[in-house]
Amino acid sequence: MKSIFLFFGCILLNVNAYAQWTALPNALGPYSGPNACMISLTIPNVIQPVANGKILYTTDCQKTASSGGEVFIQLSTDDMFSMQIKHTASGLGCCPVYNMSSFNDSTFSYIQSQSGISIVKFTNNNLSSISNLNNYSMPSGKATCITPNFVYSLFQMSGSDSMRTFRATQTGIAMPKKTNFLYNVIPDKLQFFNDSVGFTLANFKSNTSKTALLRTLNYGSTWLPVLVDSINPISDYHILPSGYIYLSRQDGNVTGSTNFGASWTPLGSAPAGNYFAIRFVNDSVGFIGGASGTLFKTINYGISWTAEISNTTQQINQIFSFGNVAYFTDATKKVFKNQNILASVHSVFIETSSSLNIYPNPFNAKITIVTSASEQQINIYNVFGQVVYTDPSSLKTKHQAEIDLKQLPSGIYFVRIGSVTRKIIKE
Repeated sequence: MKSIFLFFGCILLNVNAYAQWTALPNALGPYSGPNACMISLTIPNVIQPVANGKILYTTDCQKTASSGGEVFIQLSTDDMFSMQIKHTASGLGCCPVYNMSSFNDSTFSYIQSQSGISIVKFTNNNLSSISNLNNYSMPSGKATCITPNFVYSLFQMSGSDSMRTFRATQTGIAMPKKTNFLYNVIPDKLQFFNDSVGFTLANFKSNTSKTALLRTLNYGSTWLPVLVDSINPISDYHILPSGYIYLSRQDGNVTGSTNFGASWTPLGSAPAGNYFAIRFVNDSVGFIGGASGTLFKTINYGISWTAEISNTTQQINQIFSFGNVAYFTDATKKVFKNQNILASVHSVFIETSSSLNIYPNPFNAKITIVTSASEQQINIYNVFGQVVYTDPSSLKTKHQAEIDLKQLPSGIYFVRIGSVTRKIIKE
């Protein structure tokens, strides 16, 4: 696979190895001085960057042994140098926030155990509640995810309970719960591409070492496995806006799909280790992180990986990206930032030769190739360097050919004839 991609040669890539990440200040608690929390203080409990410079986190606090607990949602707009308290829930038996999910940098949901799902929105950095689904308690909440029109949750009432799917509109109208009896939910691994298509990681009740990437195409009504591994556990995955999916296994092997999991292409592998998080900045540039601060970067669609200086010795749990900026959180909930993740990546596409023309581009089903070159063979590659179409003879008697590519999924492809390459886009 690697030799095909390098021979392909349509993209020239350079990278400054061992890029460095900076630790941000520690999260600030809600109180200071004599009002400080005395018991059960957790700073932060859940933390999530939602935009460049903007980080949300929660704090659990109890002032005295007899007082009720308090949960705070706090916002930093300057990379943790200061914070504002945006929301407080309190009372005896008040329960912590288990999970947060942002739709964009202003709208997010959170699961508070025994208190259901809340959906809130920031306007000019002020928080207002869109809906509060308190009647739909989520004990041991596992994951929540916001789409343009819905909020989803996966949860189990107990370890022996079945995986349950909950869906509601963002204004709080709940849909019927759906149950799947085969799987246990893996926390915080729920992602949706749009309102109806989503994925999650789970393991089998009959064999907990057997992991699966589950997919729904019908708003969570049914979940079916698109990838199963009983030997090398699936640790994380990431869906990009293009529809590409990158998936990592615990030993660092990376697999990719360009058709929502219908088929998978083995890519490169990070050095042997324990990996728990993968995140791509765009279709080609991404990171994989794991135990003891291990962090690697790819700039060529996961084909090869280069070490990064993470500046932590703790396990890397989650990675986030926003344009040219990336964050990760480690096992201590410390946040680290890299502000120039694309500065050392240069992409130069060969478009200078007039010997090869392709139209229409973008296309829906067919393309027409016109060339003055003497070469006859047409090769078409996907972004992983895999040959998806080859034709040795269409250009044999004339310098024009019409090719039907309706069987290919939407995405980016590269047409190569001789030494000339063109990028095409299927819509």
